[in-house]
Amino acid sequence: MIGDTKDLQKLTLPELRNHARNLGIDKPADFDREAIIQKIEEINNSVTNGGIAYFIQSFCPSENTKDKNKTQVRGSSKSANLFEITGYAFINPRGEGIFITPTMRILPISQQIITKHKLMNGDFLVAKTDNFIIHSVVKKEATVCETDRLRPHRETMLGNHKIKFGQRILVCTSKPFDFTEFIASHTKDLKNTTTIALLLDKKNEDSDFLVSNGCDQVFISDASQHIKSKILVTIMTLFIAKQHAVKNKDVILFVDNWNLLSRLYHTALTKSTELCEPQMSIFAQNDLKKFFLEATQSKRGGSLTIVSHFRRPTNDMEKFIMDDFIDMCDAVIEL
Repeated sequence: MIGDTKDLQKLTLPELRNHARNLGIDKPADFDREAIIQKIEEINNSVTNGGIAYFIQSFCPSENTKDKNKTQVRGSSKSANLFEITGYAFINPRGEGIFITPTMRILPISQQIITKHKLMNGDFLVAKTDNFIIHSVVKKEATVCETDRLRPHRETMLGNHKIKFGQRILVCTSKPFDFTEFIASHTKDLKNTTTIALLLDKKNEDSDFLVSNGCDQVFISDASQHIKSKILVTIMTLFIAKQHAVKNKDVILFVDNWNLLSRLYHTALTKSTELCEPQMSIFAQNDLKKFFLEATQSKRGGSLTIVSHFRRPTNDMEKFIMDDFIDMCDAVIEL
């Protein structure tokens, strides 16, 4: 695991810059050795005792800047040239907020704005910005909240399997399995349903294939992207799926696959790329549970069903993950 100061000091400057780039630090070539180490340590410190929200927050530009003159311009709605922008609110457990745009930009939201508009994770916003911070919220479309939730009761068919809208479903396989083919073979039969796919470490051809087979939206991250971008894709996909559910649509979100998603969250919060330790990061585990628990049927009429592929465990870590998440499932489909 790379992250401790001693480990960072042993790396060459090119290795440090490559590590910084993988963590999502912008333009690491512009920084000297000590500046890169400082930025890496800031990210490490912000997530060691927190979850994915703190990981993403660590990349958000500060509302302050070293140049006080620029700070005054950026912080003043009178002197700044404001324009409207759309995106989603992402609030961490401390109540600190960031704004995520569809192009994966992140901007800070002040506590004052969060309190005034009672912002929650996944709220869709039309906001005004000067390109540095969010100054005001013009429009809010609230996400599904706890008081909207119902126990799943309306049924549909997923191939030969009867499921209920709003359930959490694992598709478990023991051998290599093309979940993209599985999604494509089922989307055509899902009538009056919005289908969304989240593909991790896949290619654009996989996205095109699903769209041509009737999948309404596909969100994809490829293996070459740095971890920040991959995490943002997962968050944005979930927020968009929830917004469809708010609009009284029955949404089925296919996630390919839970093994990769678990490794992604674990790596973000521990800086370890291996899932072979006795126990998964507790913070990564909690965030994955929160992701899965977003499946719901709403009193408003819509629903969000999450169907995720999980390959049978090949090590103790993956066995721990599967045992933990099967307990949360409403249904397990064995293939």
